[in-house]
Amino acid sequence: MPLIISALLLFAISASVCSEELQPLFHESFDSGKTDGVVGKAGSLRGLDARGLIDFDRGTLAFFMKSDCEPRVSEWNWLGGTTGMRGGGYWGMQLAFNVRRQDFLFTFHDIGRYGPPLHLEKNIGRWKAGQWHHLAAVWDRFEGINVYEDGKRVASNWGQHRWEWNLLPAKFSLRGTVDEVYVYPFPLTDTQIAQLAKGQKPSGPPISIASEEKRRSYELARMGWSGESLKAMPVVEAGKPQLFTFATITGCVDAKRPIAQPLEGFSRTTWPLIKYGASIRGRHLDIKLAPGQFYDRVRVFVHRRFEGRFMRPADGERLEELLPLQSDQATIWHRLLPELLKDKHLVLKRKRGRLGQIDFYRIERLRRNPLKKNLVSFSFRKVETLPDSEVGRALISETPSRFQQPLLGTQLLTGTWSFKSPAFGGFQATTVPLVDAKAFESALVELVVENLAEPTPIRIQIKEPVHGMRDWLVADAILRPRGKGRQKFSLHIKGRPVINMPPTEKKKYWKDGKYLDERIPVPGTAFGIKVVAANPVEWVMGNEGSSLSLVLTDKAKVLDTAAEFQEEVMREAYAEIMEGHAFGDKRIVIPLTWLTMFAPERMKVRQIYERVGSPLYYVGINVPKLVYKEPENTTGVPDWAFWQLKAMNEHRRLIHWRIDNQQLENGEYGGVWNDDSTHVENWIGYALCMDDDNKIKNSLRKFWDGNWNHLEEGVGKYTQDILHFFEEGTGGMAMRLLIDYGEPVAFSRCLAASSHYDKWLIKDEEGKYVRNSHYVSVNGAWTYGAFYDGKSYGSHFMVPAGYLIWYNRLPSLFKYFKSHKGRGGYFHGSLIDRVNGFEAGKKQYAEAVLKPLGRYGPMANLSHICEIGMSDAIRKAHPVKYTPQKTIQHYWGARNTDEHYWRFLLTGDERFLVDSYKRVCEWFYSHDWLNTGAMASMDRNPLPRYSLIRARMGHLAANRGASALVWPLYGISYEKGADQVAAIVTQNVPNKLTTRFYTFSEKPHQLQLRVWRLSGTFKATLYSDKDDDGNPDAGQPIMSKEIQLTRGSTIDLQLPPKQSTILSFTPIKAGDFNHQRPDPAISNKTCELVYGEHLVVRVHNLGSKPIEDCLVRVRDGRSGTIVVNGEKLTGRIEAPLDFKPKHKGVEFKNINANTYGSIIIEVDPDRKIDDLNPFNNRVVLEY
Repeated sequence: MPLIISALLLFAISASVCSEELQPLFHESFDSGKTDGVVGKAGSLRGLDARGLIDFDRGTLAFFMKSDCEPRVSEWNWLGGTTGMRGGGYWGMQLAFNVRRQDFLFTFHDIGRYGPPLHLEKNIGRWKAGQWHHLAAVWDRFEGINVYEDGKRVASNWGQHRWEWNLLPAKFSLRGTVDEVYVYPFPLTDTQIAQLAKGQKPSGPPISIASEEKRRSYELARMGWSGESLKAMPVVEAGKPQLFTFATITGCVDAKRPIAQPLEGFSRTTWPLIKYGASIRGRHLDIKLAPGQFYDRVRVFVHRRFEGRFMRPADGERLEELLPLQSDQATIWHRLLPELLKDKHLVLKRKRGRLGQIDFYRIERLRRNPLKKNLVSFSFRKVETLPDSEVGRALISETPSRFQQPLLGTQLLTGTWSFKSPAFGGFQATTVPLVDAKAFESALVELVVENLAEPTPIRIQIKEPVHGMRDWLVADAILRPRGKGRQKFSLHIKGRPVINMPPTEKKKYWKDGKYLDERIPVPGTAFGIKVVAANPVEWVMGNEGSSLSLVLTDKAKVLDTAAEFQEEVMREAYAEIMEGHAFGDKRIVIPLTWLTMFAPERMKVRQIYERVGSPLYYVGINVPKLVYKEPENTTGVPDWAFWQLKAMNEHRRLIHWRIDNQQLENGEYGGVWNDDSTHVENWIGYALCMDDDNKIKNSLRKFWDGNWNHLEEGVGKYTQDILHFFEEGTGGMAMRLLIDYGEPVAFSRCLAASSHYDKWLIKDEEGKYVRNSHYVSVNGAWTYGAFYDGKSYGSHFMVPAGYLIWYNRLPSLFKYFKSHKGRGGYFHGSLIDRVNGFEAGKKQYAEAVLKPLGRYGPMANLSHICEIGMSDAIRKAHPVKYTPQKTIQHYWGARNTDEHYWRFLLTGDERFLVDSYKRVCEWFYSHDWLNTGAMASMDRNPLPRYSLIRARMGHLAANRGASALVWPLYGISYEKGADQVAAIVTQNVPNKLTTRFYTFSEKPHQLQLRVWRLSGTFKATLYSDKDDDGNPDAGQPIMSKEIQLTRGSTIDLQLPPKQSTILSFTPIKAGDFNHQRPDPAISNKTCELVYGEHLVVRVHNLGSKPIEDCLVRVRDGRSGTIVVNGEKLTGRIEAPLDFKPKHKGVEFKNINANTYGSIIIEVDPDRKIDDLNPFNNRVVLEY
């Protein structure tokens, strides 16, 4: 439908103000409804086209709403309002009533940022089902907002708030049952709102519009047409053409994350990003420019009050200031640079505020116009409306003052004509779409005016003929007349090259993602132009009037540059949207469609084309399919080992890339702490089975230390739903015990996170502890109204308790899990079973593993088998025959590899693993850029790791909290030598462990393992398996010895080169691991040498029993001898039953670091304590 122009609004305003009774622009009374309302009948109102109905400049919205139920607990519970079009930016406008968690809000989101919400009294627990309430809001861009409930003003920022830039409204909807819905094109008074709330018609004059002087002052300031910006604007004199040359910004980086906001041409995009990015984002913006460019001017679209400094690199890492960037309000900010620059790297240091587009440019006298043969020229004629297209909507929605001069750019001859526009008016035009694709380097805009009396600031915006919401070229200038009469002003604007989107066809949609062969013509994307002037202007149009000429260039020469820009803006959209998988967003689809037409062979295009669901509905799309070329195994290495190594190297390569290119000094990876935390929960297995250089472990430690500072007492500071609260870092903080087994600080942090349960849990009628709310924080829980729970198991926030119970069976935690029913297979079920009696759990596992697979595929069954072992009954219940495994899914790749491993475990057929690792390598080939340079969200972005980690460890080490947590059931981990070894754990149940290895090394290979489910005396045997059939070779084993093992024991092996081997542990005298013991513990973090000679050692007790006394011994690291006065006792150290760390400090004086070089500190060196964990008793301090 054509755009409804706001002349209707002006008519409605004038008509209603002149009448005694105010006339609404829209009124719905639901007279034909079937539900009783406040006045007559009521009904529902959903999805109205808000264009012409809502004006974000000023107006009133009022309605009655019936509470069909108590207000719900949800992240955003929409009650009613309208949204702005988001086709060209990251945050559209919104005018709406919401319930967010516990808050009752009225939100008015301005472009580029969230506007401050207005808070009403909480309606959760206050509004009851079946009640009617009256809600209203009035707004004026120059004054602010008033919000009303039941006829009373309840929130306001009137006189204290304004917004400078509006969008076109999109949809208008109200939730539930409503009555007497009114929309007025002006703000009503308090008295008039009270009348509406009583079901009466409002009377009297509305709130008057701001004075002309006030509005002009605001408009001049926001357009940059006053003060220092006006002084810095270039001047174009009549008859003296000027060339504007804009430097190409090739990329911007903020906190290691590439961002497109300052260069992508959307008026409503913003830097720093509001939702995404590191917590330290928005401080330092690196701006990269193409080489060989000169510029001496800068223009910045400032969204709000801003303060910062443009800098340039000097010697080394030093930066020198170019000029300050400071504005007290939203504006288009102009300045002259101190000199003509050709720098390829600039920096913007930000102190506060947000901004959009940044441009660097220069102007010079245009010596001659482009040749006519190189021009595609348009003159302008009148039309009734602009087309309802991306470019048409962009032109009208961004028009500062709602002037209406819709024009059409045509190549046909038209007569000369003119029209007058008011101050802050001008004209908007779209061109006829071109019939084929052409490349353009610049545009020549010739503005012909009559009798311009004074210098007049103008802004020219030319829309990109790919995504019509995006600016291609923008020029700001002051038109300076020379005398009177008709005058021409010529501006040649040159920037990045562009190739227009040509006409095409698309298939007609049928259903279920399928399309018919019927074709629908799709017109090409037109150019759009908008011209705004500060003063009244009479514009001359037609053949002798204003015109737009597009300057052609060689398509082949500029294709790469044009494609790189479209790739970058597509990447930015993908990086934001990936978390929600909203891949139909036009910010992805439009540049992707263009790229499939002009650059389909580019690898980034091919990857994202297959990832997001390619636009197959367009005819003629021919993107080369990604085909992974499998390397041939000619090495003599068994296929399973050959491909496992390749898959392992792919995983490691990607993770190392993220560490090198994303991790910041404070530890985070740039996806907000919450998203980073959920992602790295999936890295635990990598750190334990393929991390010889400790790069992954050290990266995780750095992240967890930074994350701890983000938390408060080990948990989230802010009230959130239980899942997102957990994802603030509580889960990963607890999982650290798997990486740093028995490290006192990690343990103490887990204690802190477990100390809050009495705030969040209550006893139900059966005496079980259940959570009291869906929403919790460090300060407690929201328990009123719909927030109250009172029946559910604690769930995610109980994970730290689970890891403490795994570690030492801390008895003070047991009460929270008593009497709950274990579900088995996953973390919480396994935890409950261990508290309430494991034998019953095993019986349940034996029954469950015979049932058909559930939602998470074989994940639960794989855990069950690690508890009860594989059996013929299980194989019979899940018959499997080998067939080649298909390409794994984009998002569910990890789950696909679990299915591969499950089939291998059932059959013993290594081909399932070979196929799995091949498919993993194929996945990395097709996702390489998507998982690296695209900088996609860290959340909901898993790697296909299951079959790799399960094979090497016997089970997953950990898993992302929202994707089925798993109990630590792995049999082995790797300390040294893992990177040159392939492995398959073939048996992993309590006190039984068998693993196959293949060594890639050319010489005997040293491998150090840790075992995790063996407790007692075992016979450890290493067999040769030269034919790699999974059975020991005849003859003597390579190694056989009796060994005493406990959880976490280290095993050192020497594996023969280029050969398969089998390691088995057979119990001689084994039993259950005894958790009920003390655990003296130290680490580098609990030992400190003060002033180089005063040693303080804090000995922690991590066990569930007290330490009666503990000897601390200090030895010279070089000689091994005990230093003078180098033995001291701690005295009694209690168990941390109250969730507070328990430790005692001992001090050693005159320990000179320079004398000893290194110091060895040992606790309980003579092993007199029955120690839970004997592997956290020794520290070496190097100096």
